[in-house]
Amino acid sequence: MRQTLQEQVNATVYQYRLISKIDIYPRLLQVYKITPFLFIAIESILFGWSGLLYGIIGLPLVSLLRFILNRLTLLRVDNYQRQRWGWSITIPYMGYSPVSEVKFGLYRKTERTMFWIGLCVLGALFPWIRQSGFFGLLLWHLWLAIPGLIICFKLRKQHYDGVVKLDTENISYYHR
Repeated sequence: MRQTLQEQVNATVYQYRLISKIDIYPRLLQVYKITPFLFIAIESILFGWSGLLYGIIGLPLVSLLRFILNRLTLLRVDNYQRQRWGWSITIPYMGYSPVSEVKFGLYRKTERTMFWIGLCVLGALFPWIRQSGFFGLLLWHLWLAIPGLIICFKLRKQHYDGVVKLDTENISYYHR
């Protein structure tokens, strides 16, 4: 006997219906790729060698921080979903991000957690890393967080039980 999609508990992504598709414009992606170089140049002009140092080592440090926060969130919320996350070097989803489709509610929760707790950690480190380090790490943190926050903002009216699939050309939102 064949069930409807609403009655199926373990439905796959192929049984979902595409609700929303957000295209990533190539010009916007080019601006996004150039932005870190501008920030590093401005920071090295303002703060000298320490600004350049934090501009260079900021990306690996912030990526590690976001990885730790994401793993802790996934351990706390849904341990099974960790298999769907992995390291990516493709822009705009650099760092630890979904490599296949994930639940939208979980994606939104991890992005918000990484953003806010990441800001709190950077603020707590401020006395030890000085102003140049704080701004260098803050700029990298914002640069890595902006794509996820834009996705959450554009899909804010969608149901949390849907599925988000991230591609280099577009973002797809599926729902039963």
